Amino acid sequence: MRSWCATGALQALQEYVSGGGQLFTIGKAATFDEKGQPRVQPAFLRTDAGKGKSTYFEKLPPIDELAQALTAADRQPNGERRGAAGRPLQRC
Repeated sequence: MRSWCATGALQALQEYVSGGGQLFTIGKAATFDEKGQPRVQPAFLRTDAGKGKSTYFEKLPPIDELAQALTAADRQPNGERRGAAGRPLQRC
């Protein structure tokens, strides 16, 4: 299975991680460019870069292990949940 990523998107991901973001990747992520040409997987997908953190899994882990890793990546110290725009989620 091919895993491609546009060069510009890959650069944006690297900037996100370097700026403090957290990224999870699995397997051969981003090993092809947008034209289908093979490339070496960028190192920042497997190692911490700048202020951020990259977590790499060779294959999709069991759901409990993945849930634990995602929960540990939550940056909200009080457990407050936030939506995609970074705003606290409101209870209905």
